[in-house]
Amino acid sequence: MLRTVLNIAAVVAVVAGIRWVLVGANIIAGSAMSGMGQWLAIGIGCTAIGLVLGWWANFRRAA
Repeated sequence: MLRTVLNIAAVVAVVAGIRWVLVGANIIAGSAMSGMGQWLAIGIGCTAIGLVLGWWANFRRAA
C-alpha cells in the first residue's frame, strides 16, 4: 500500500516539475510564471525529488 502511494506521489511530482520547467523556460507561454528563472529551478528540484522518490519506493524490498 505504501509503495503505491509513494509511486503516485512520485509521478505527480515529476509531472508538476516538468510543467514548471517548461513554464520557467518559456516553452509553455501565457502564464504569469512564464520566463521566470525561479520556476525553472523549482521545476528541476521538484522533478529530481519525484525521480528519487520513485526510485526509493521501488528500490525498497517488500516487508
